[in-house]
Amino acid sequence: MTSCCFTGHRQIPMTEFGPLTQHLDSTLETLYGEGCRRFYAGGAMGFDTLAASRVLILRKRYPDVRLYLLLPCRHQARGWPPQEVARYEDVLSRSDGFRYVFEEYSPTAMTARNHALVEAAEVCVAYVRRTASGSGQTVRAAEEKGIPVLNLANRF
Repeated sequence: MTSCCFTGHRQIPMTEFGPLTQHLDSTLETLYGEGCRRFYAGGAMGFDTLAASRVLILRKRYPDVRLYLLLPCRHQARGWPPQEVARYEDVLSRSDGFRYVFEEYSPTAMTARNHALVEAAEVCVAYVRRTASGSGQTVRAAEEKGIPVLNLANRF
């Protein structure tokens, strides 16, 4: 297992943020120990950005870790709150590479990005509480592909 993708909700309750971050850090350490070196995030607010930022911290300890962003379109962050745009741009600037699934927004851009994440990965780390969501769709696609899904929402 050498590659991992992330999917999760844009909203993380403050009461879950600390425990989720701890579980995510522990999961990343475990995955690294099992040979995972490439991590793929979709660049969305919330869990995607949290996971990407934690991978960047992991990379400080293990320089062979790589973070790649698979983004739905060039202007994904248009209309986001300024602090979220700053987080997104910081992660983007420190990633090892990124790719836009579509140049411009399309109604299918998010779904295509989710499928690209699953296609790149051998394991999926998720934070999914609502299956009727884009993240739920990504988890189903991963399960259909036969890759393990580690849903951190089930850990607390």
